[in-house]
Amino acid sequence: MAGWTARRVSLRMGEEVKMSRQKTRTERILSILEQKHVINLRDIAALLGCSLSTARRDLAALAPLGQVQLTRGGAVWRGHLGGRPSSTGLTLTGEKQRIGRAAAELIRDGDAVAIGGGTTACALIRALRGRHVSVVTNALDVALEALPLSGPRVVLLAGELLATREIVGPLAEETLARLHIDTVFMSVNGISTEHGATVMSHLDARVLQAMAAAARRIVVLADHTKIGHAALTNIVPTSAIHTLITDAAEPVPSLAAIRAAGVQVIEA
Repeated sequence: MAGWTARRVSLRMGEEVKMSRQKTRTERILSILEQKHVINLRDIAALLGCSLSTARRDLAALAPLGQVQLTRGGAVWRGHLGGRPSSTGLTLTGEKQRIGRAAAELIRDGDAVAIGGGTTACALIRALRGRHVSVVTNALDVALEALPLSGPRVVLLAGELLATREIVGPLAEETLARLHIDTVFMSVNGISTEHGATVMSHLDARVLQAMAAAARRIVVLADHTKIGHAALTNIVPTSAIHTLITDAAEPVPSLAAIRAAGVQVIEA
């Protein structure tokens, strides 16, 4: 009898661990989809270090939430149902708003800032209402968020418009080479001491690199699901990053390592 009870407890604990791991994976998938709007199975498997079948099951688990539309080889972001946050809390809306507000506090009136794409970047632009700053962006969503706001002056870069609503290519990069930016704010898919700041798309990475080259200060915006992880494409090494703004807190080992590498860490 004792052996059967122990077996049941072991099975239950195994299921809890399995569910916890799946929740962690789905949080990261949703976070990437919110930022990039599209993702394929191979990218998910590579990013999460799981099999294609596991990636497919995780996407299937997300579909009933109404935020993800499955495609033949991956998924497309559909946003919040009815414009309201999901009751699951997986979209981390509150955390991203806090990160956006903390980032806005680093900006002074008269500054020229560059902002990449992503939902955290949109939270930052909303926090700049009434502020007299110049915003350079390659993200259509960021520009549209700024339209109803009084204060920020927005410069939208020219180039090729991707399905992710981000503008990339030589035109955008050449324009950035002629600009003088005080601070660039990057919403990334991963940040670690080994790989620095990373995103899924090499095209997006090239524009962010051009933003970084034009800026005096590099600030990375990353919620806790991105800390200690690496996406497919490097943007800048950890040594080039001045500040990380995150909702993650000590004693996360990866966060401590980033701080030890000389990066200022602001916990929003």
